[in-house]
Amino acid sequence: MTSITSVPCQKTFATVTLRDQQQQANIRRMRADDVQACAEIIREAYLNECQKIAHATERDRMQMRNPEPELAQRAIRFYLGELETVLFVAESDGKKDGLPQLVACCRLKLCNNGNTMNGGRFAQIGPFATKIGLQRSGIGTAMLREAEEYARTQWGVSEMKLEVHGVKQPVAESDVAPPMTPQLQFYANRGYRRVGKVRWFNPVDADIVIVPSHLANLELMVKDL
Repeated sequence: MTSITSVPCQKTFATVTLRDQQQQANIRRMRADDVQACAEIIREAYLNECQKIAHATERDRMQMRNPEPELAQRAIRFYLGELETVLFVAESDGKKDGLPQLVACCRLKLCNNGNTMNGGRFAQIGPFATKIGLQRSGIGTAMLREAEEYARTQWGVSEMKLEVHGVKQPVAESDVAPPMTPQLQFYANRGYRRVGKVRWFNPVDADIVIVPSHLANLELMVKDL
């Protein structure tokens, strides 16, 4: 089981005992010196998830890659200076070279209009990633929960949105939703619902992972707080 202890501290949001791991992790706000480690976590995790896309061929997988590390790092530095944005990281006490390790990171952004209920404010999650090897440790669920709590209590929003990689583009003029994927199921199990919106993104513009054009689809999921 994963246990979570809220910590009444401005910089640390919660302490998490990782499931099946002899270690804990503190969820805190990102600092400038976290950028490189966070970029690597996101790059590796997103590429790993894209490699698992069920309808991808072996040729598709061979074409998947990360762009230059500097692109992801630049994006995260931009997020750090972005207004109405909070960046969370999880820092494990399982040390490497005598130092704590970052094991997850998440961006939370306040958007002032566009929620599905009344067009008002909502909070957007993403990028969001857990270090490979710790996906079932409970840290991702804990970080998602802290981000939702922050959005609800600090910003007063009642709706969360996020987009999920790896879905099929629906057939034109069809009401049939793309098949459920493990990533969609992860968020569905945590209260997010599909709303029938899939958009294509241009892989040329990607700063985290590049996939073949026909796999460059993102499905919107929404949760009421």
